[in-house]
Amino acid sequence: EISLKIAAGEVIERPFSVVKELVENSLDASASEIKVELLSGGKNLVKVTDNGHGMRREDAKLCFERHSTSKIRSVEDLSLIATLGFRGEALPSISAVSRVVLKTSDGKEEKGTLIEKEGEKIIQTSDIAFPLGTSVEVRDLFFNLPAREKFLRSDRSELNLIVKFMTFASIAYPEVRFSLIHGKRQLFDYPPVSSLKERIFQVFGKSLLERLLEIDYKEDDRQLYGYASLPPAGHRDRTLQLFYVNKRPVRDRTLLAALNQAYRGFLEKDRYAEAFLFLSYPYTEVDINVHPAKAEVRFKDSRPVFQLVYRSIEQAILKEKGVKKIYPTKEEEMGFRMEEKGRFRIEEERGAPAFMRGKERQREWKDLFTPLAKQEEIYPHVLGQYLDIYIVACSEEGLIIVDQHNAHERILFEKYEEIDKEKKWPQKLALLPILFELSPSQLLSFENSQALLE
Repeated sequence: EISLKIAAGEVIERPFSVVKELVENSLDASASEIKVELLSGGKNLVKVTDNGHGMRREDAKLCFERHSTSKIRSVEDLSLIATLGFRGEALPSISAVSRVVLKTSDGKEEKGTLIEKEGEKIIQTSDIAFPLGTSVEVRDLFFNLPAREKFLRSDRSELNLIVKFMTFASIAYPEVRFSLIHGKRQLFDYPPVSSLKERIFQVFGKSLLERLLEIDYKEDDRQLYGYASLPPAGHRDRTLQLFYVNKRPVRDRTLLAALNQAYRGFLEKDRYAEAFLFLSYPYTEVDINVHPAKAEVRFKDSRPVFQLVYRSIEQAILKEKGVKKIYPTKEEEMGFRMEEKGRFRIEEERGAPAFMRGKERQREWKDLFTPLAKQEEIYPHVLGQYLDIYIVACSEEGLIIVDQHNAHERILFEKYEEIDKEKKWPQKLALLPILFELSPSQLLSFENSQALLE
């Protein structure tokens, strides 16, 4: 019993883990409808109901035994895993640290099966009337592990983790209906749709969809498809960088590095590409059996993976008309080349300062600066604008380079700081209401801060 609880702790860390394991089982059972019900962020209740294949009575009894799985039959199958779950750890681990009621029917037997467990103890097993599918009700998570229960976060924090997972799962399976209920409130209900594009629209709205470009690139038996940011659009953080390997949501440094490298120079600093990308890769070339949570993968050789992702995104970006780099590459940063070694100097004349030619040979220059309107002779003296980002000026002490975006942000910050001190916030009524499209996760974050905003 002690060893089972220790093993369960590796698989089931919090209510999110329960939802993840049960929803993945539902998807493996080819369910077209998955309903998740929660109480207290999943700490008091997690109930997952699906209309998948269901189980016979004999299989229902076995599913609570450790490492009992119908998804692999030989050692060779471990290198060809096409299902989300395969270890046979989910239900045994969940039932070891909670009170579980399982109801299931495969639609072939006359009656369904009910099994009720409390920790390691089976309370009852009986026949019931139940439609095709499975329902797993998990109550009082960690009731027999108080030390683990103490480390659970607030209801809202636990709920937010579950909402994010359900959102990511719904993106991967647009053909499946996903619904999530917390208490008496339905957080979302996404009907099945025929494409990834429609599901992104369902979850994130039109505004996000309009700033995405389609990715579809194939090399032999490897393919990357999905949607990613159309430059210069970007997000303030990496929360909308979603990668799936063979439809499994994963975190992987190689994939993220390739994505960020492909967008290098196309996005403003401190902005990140939004991405909903699916990598189809040979099962023999990727190991998903790295950790019990199955959130990480390991590629046999990560170099071709990096190249595939980088090339796919880069080609899609370059095909778009009017897209250009905001920040230059290292070769472009100079903007000119010197045909001979030597110095150049800035001479001051009555007009605006100008870059002077060398005495021996003329240096070749590209258009580095956009000249500003002629101004009075004052210091610092503005020379021009570089790449529509930097203001270049000279003072009596030397050359000054100012990031105009940062400077503008600083000006606004000081302005609002002063307004905040005086508690006199300007208000202006809009003629028409301004609508914001929020994902369920964003809506929860807004509700958490609503009192502060009011």
